Amino acid sequence: MYPRIRVPRWATACACFYFDSEDRIIATTTRPRAQVGDFANLKVVARNRVGLFLDWGLPKDVLLPFAELKKPLEEGQYCVAYLYLDKHTSRVLATTRLDRYLDKTRRAIRSATRSTCCWSSALTWATRRSSMANIGA
Repeated sequence: MYPRIRVPRWATACACFYFDSEDRIIATTTRPRAQVGDFANLKVVARNRVGLFLDWGLPKDVLLPFAELKKPLEEGQYCVAYLYLDKHTSRVLATTRLDRYLDKTRRAIRSATRSTCCWSSALTWATRRSSMANIGA
């Protein structure tokens, strides 16, 4: 839950949106280590019957389902994972099956640049003008 805030008309606010364990949409101004569409080196922090949980810098860790696990991992280990939005649940998930997301064509390598404030995807960073200032109202 995001506390009620007021942002001046001239200000731009950045927020990350994700679902908590009770399927409520949570907004935070904390920037995660990775966003949907990013590759990142993330630490395995927990394991359950569904998969592993990776620390991506937000209070709720991101799930790496066993079906998306390329090699066995244990708590405390790091892995390179790709974050994607699950089509069925609209949740951010991770995968270590990176080959699906790598461009296999030869191209000139150029440095990646990011906009100051993120992408405009449903559950990733989004730039909102003051029309969205009363979040949680």
